[in-house]
Amino acid sequence: MRVLIVGAGGREHTLAFCVSKSPHAQKVYVSPGNPGMEDVTTTVTGEMSPPELVELVKKEHIELVVIGPEQPLVGGLADILRDEGVSVFGPGREGAKLEGSKAFAKEFMEEFSIPTAKVSFASNLDEARDIARDWNGLPVLKADGLAAGKGVFLPDSLEELESVLMDIFVHRKLGSSGECLLFEERLFGPEISLFMLRNETGFTYLGSARDHKRAYEGDLGPNTGGMGTISPAEELSPEEKVQAQQIMEKTHNGLLSRGIDYRGIIFIGAMRTEDGLKVLEYNVRFGDPETQSLLPRVDDDILLLLKKTAEGGKLPAGVSYRHGAGVCVCIASEGYPLKAASAQKVTLLPRDEGVLLFHAGTKKIDGELMAVGGRVFSLVAFADNVEQARSRVYKNIDNIQFAGMWYRKDI
Repeated sequence: MRVLIVGAGGREHTLAFCVSKSPHAQKVYVSPGNPGMEDVTTTVTGEMSPPELVELVKKEHIELVVIGPEQPLVGGLADILRDEGVSVFGPGREGAKLEGSKAFAKEFMEEFSIPTAKVSFASNLDEARDIARDWNGLPVLKADGLAAGKGVFLPDSLEELESVLMDIFVHRKLGSSGECLLFEERLFGPEISLFMLRNETGFTYLGSARDHKRAYEGDLGPNTGGMGTISPAEELSPEEKVQAQQIMEKTHNGLLSRGIDYRGIIFIGAMRTEDGLKVLEYNVRFGDPETQSLLPRVDDDILLLLKKTAEGGKLPAGVSYRHGAGVCVCIASEGYPLKAASAQKVTLLPRDEGVLLFHAGTKKIDGELMAVGGRVFSLVAFADNVEQARSRVYKNIDNIQFAGMWYRKDI
């Protein structure tokens, strides 16, 4: 089978690695890809517009397209490719609203009785101030649209809340993504990410992970795209397992009820509260860096799972795992996430067998591998349990070297 993966980061490198392991993978392309993928793919360099991707698919006789990032999904790339008769793993524009619009997602949850935090919506500064005046305590503020991980705010004071409102509605720092602002009840508890493959025939629970979003150790500092993950997340109680199954069933049935043709992964961001699991958000693609610690654990043929999902085939009741646990640590450039990185030469020393290195922010410049992005690498190790996997990953982390690199030591 000839496969195209759309994207360039650690998530797409992981997808390419897992897909290439399938005996059914004849050739794997990634657009635009990154230098780390060269061992497992025929990398396509340079960003491609939707018409260029359609042309590539036809020219290379691609049989399956897997779309990694959220932006092209929200933009309708899956619809464009399906209109050309191509099998696509990823929801169309309507299904992608679950991530592309937080207001859409909250209304969906409320309609189908999916447990979530209470919410109010504001579309201008006066509405927002009225809601803030009557709000009990301090809310979580969320921009409705995609904001590259910069659209969620947890103000610690009324002054800080007012500053956020001014940034969004007066200074327009989030542009059109901030045209609608959600005030959400602030929930407390550990977060857990649940992943389900889904098409019209049903869904398969793929597994769980827990991300570390804050930049610094002890879960301090600004939010990032994710500094590391463990998979699985902490063991769910019997009651939570029932709740998780109900959330997935209600999500699946809600999509059926609305007639939304959703073929892809649903990433359910939930919180374990005193009142049970509550859904914080939906994402309509594999997580980054959750994918890095979860997907290589799966013992089933990843390519066949993606193909069945994309083509509306009957999905299995569950999956098996080759590793009990995975731990991913993200290695970042100096200044991330507050300032842009400067290019730094990378030295990669040999790692222990089975410890995987996925590239995100790298580029070849004059034949040299350079760190050019914020999050540069995901280093991942697997073992029977999280403690063993954590020990393996940190044992190998100094084998990646570039000036200014840093990482959290408490994933």
